[in-house]
Amino acid sequence: MVRKLVTSLFLLLLCGVPIAQAAWELARGGHVQALDIFGRVNAERLRTFEDDLRAASFLHRSVTPHYQLALSRLFRRGNEKVTFGRDGWLYYAEDLDLVTGPTIEVEGPGPLDAIADFRDQLAERGVELLFVPVPAKTMVVPDRQSWITAGLDSVANPGTRAFFTALAQRGVRTVDLASILAELRSSDEEPYLARDTHWTPRAMELAAARTALAAQPILGLDLIEAVEWTATPVAVRGAGDIADMLRLPAGTALFDEMELTVHRVTDAASGMAFEPDESAEVLLLGDSFTRVFSDGALGFGESAGFGEHLARELGARLDVIAISGGSARAVREAVARRANGLSGKRLVVWQISMRDLVGEPEQWARVALPVTSDSPGPDPGGPRSELSVRAEIVAVSRVPADFEYAFCLVVHRYEVLEVLSGELAPGPLWVAHVALDDFEATPDGSLNVGDKLRMTLEDVDDHYDLEDTSWIDDTDSGFDIWFPTVLEQDG
Repeated sequence: MVRKLVTSLFLLLLCGVPIAQAAWELARGGHVQALDIFGRVNAERLRTFEDDLRAASFLHRSVTPHYQLALSRLFRRGNEKVTFGRDGWLYYAEDLDLVTGPTIEVEGPGPLDAIADFRDQLAERGVELLFVPVPAKTMVVPDRQSWITAGLDSVANPGTRAFFTALAQRGVRTVDLASILAELRSSDEEPYLARDTHWTPRAMELAAARTALAAQPILGLDLIEAVEWTATPVAVRGAGDIADMLRLPAGTALFDEMELTVHRVTDAASGMAFEPDESAEVLLLGDSFTRVFSDGALGFGESAGFGEHLARELGARLDVIAISGGSARAVREAVARRANGLSGKRLVVWQISMRDLVGEPEQWARVALPVTSDSPGPDPGGPRSELSVRAEIVAVSRVPADFEYAFCLVVHRYEVLEVLSGELAPGPLWVAHVALDDFEATPDGSLNVGDKLRMTLEDVDDHYDLEDTSWIDDTDSGFDIWFPTVLEQDG
């Protein structure tokens, strides 16, 4: 009897969940997601199918958050992105991979070659490069991870020393932030936030001061248009991005919000908050470490981030391109897309997260800049009119499984089958789709090669600024990227 009962429960679990999922999807007027497995089978399609099943699952949406809450409360267990540390600290799993995973490579294609190549391309255009790698939280605050690491002051990837030695040998100017973050810890101040991947406001301001100090000999202060900036303290509070990655039920929190004081930067003459200035001589490229106290969507205030304080330390205006999760490649692509290229620039400050140094090779693909600062990439000549087409996908981009931000676009390449309205030059068509919204995968993100669609398109710049929006492009898109306002399957 017991054996039959156990067998029945097992079969109910095995068969009941997919049957219930199919019934739930049909009741909501959708199609049965599991049937998408039938068709052409390849590795990419199977990965997409697995992601789609998870995204569509009512168990994943409704039950998993409560299960995660129980695991976190009872056993201090995180998920594939979050690891619990000591004393209320949380760590991002990919930061752990930086110190326990593959060695940072100095041989063959990879970050070293890409950084040196970018420096060389800038030098050909009369622009200097200042490279600013930000250590991961796990490197600077390892003692909060567990009782095993309690005695550690710092850790590093085994290839760190060799990598920075190789950068110096290639003549790449680099700002050492590890030393100032270590000094901050020695004075009993934490350089990183307990439940966030990013640095504290104090650590960020010290990093901005150190970067400005390294930039001053390159620029010559008398050549910069002087601007006086004012910093005003503002109290902010937030849960932290790692706490958000636990994806607990709405309205539920395991920890109190963190209370911080940031310094909002304003123009002393006008009182206006800092805004990037594309005509500035200095261009800052960065990621969420640049954005964390600048972008209100990240939860810790506005106009108080790395760019603002770098401008204040320089006493000058500053141009900024900062894309969360995109400092390795997307920021370089954003520079290449600019209608005015690098015109008027004398220095590029390139802030990256050190975790990117062991990231996917695609992040470090070469990005060709305009031939000269006076010959930028193609200029579409103002806003483009609406376009309607029938098209087939020939190449797709995917959001990495370990992507830690709430929102992301992906760029797919299409072959145009028919122009229904508007004008379009012959050749491929690139379209940006919302693939991730509030950490959840969207239907557009699961489009596949071979899908045929009818789309009404507008210039992506009318909807998203690719200089501050997270986006992934594995399709070698050009400068003309569109965005669908209407999309439907064709046939």
